Amino acid sequence: MVRTAGTRIRRILFWAHLSCGVAAGVLILVMSATGVLLTYEKQLVAWSTAAMSASDSASGMQLFMETIEGWHRRLGGEPDSMRAGLLDLANLLFVFILVSGLWLWLPPVWRWQVMKLRLLLRRNYQSSKQRDFGWHHVLGIWMLVPLLLIAVSGVVFSYPWANQLVFAAYGEIPPARRGPPPAMAIAAAPSQDRVLLPAAAAAPTPGQQARRWLRFIHTGEVYGLPGQTVAGLASLAACFLAYTGLALAWRRLVLPRIQPG
Repeated sequence: MVRTAGTRIRRILFWAHLSCGVAAGVLILVMSATGVLLTYEKQLVAWSTAAMSASDSASGMQLFMETIEGWHRRLGGEPDSMRAGLLDLANLLFVFILVSGLWLWLPPVWRWQVMKLRLLLRRNYQSSKQRDFGWHHVLGIWMLVPLLLIAVSGVVFSYPWANQLVFAAYGEIPPARRGPPPAMAIAAAPSQDRVLLPAAAAAPTPGQQARRWLRFIHTGEVYGLPGQTVAGLASLAACFLAYTGLALAWRRLVLPRIQPG
């Protein structure tokens, strides 16, 4: 009875996992590919502008990164456009795909002969289907934690309710959204010229610290260059997860209908 219930739950999760993957797979691939390109954005922009004076226009690298970032965040659309909304939804589905994928990854039998197929890549596979299955399981489990951190933090950026949950976890109310935060305060000098002075900033609350941590865990910058590298590799793995997932879905759902016999 317990096994039957477990099998039923697994079947439901499998089809939900597959359906969400088919619905959001292409958009997840776009987010992941652009995420790879943005891995070392900070360093590349700094390097490309190092020799430019303050009066020079933005470097080609900076403009390129801004374009890639626009596609990564909004699918090339405006912040409140349908494109941006679809991308946000795809990322939310990605969180479910990752969590359900962990359940589906668990092998029916805990033996090394079975486990190693889900933990280690092989040099040779008997078929492209077996290869895609292997890559999907191996990359999925090894990159699960960084991908979950990236995807969940992305949900916090996209949805006010998710942002509110971060502050609610610390018993706080999220600060009201304002215009560009004043980095400097304006004071009047005896000469009547306007002098810019650093604005005094209150110590961040635990909720604000958590929100800031999520901001930089998304890019891996919270752990410096190694963190950025892990985030970039996770994004690259997500590209393969999206591709192999769509390929496996194609073989299951479409190929039997178009192949004769």
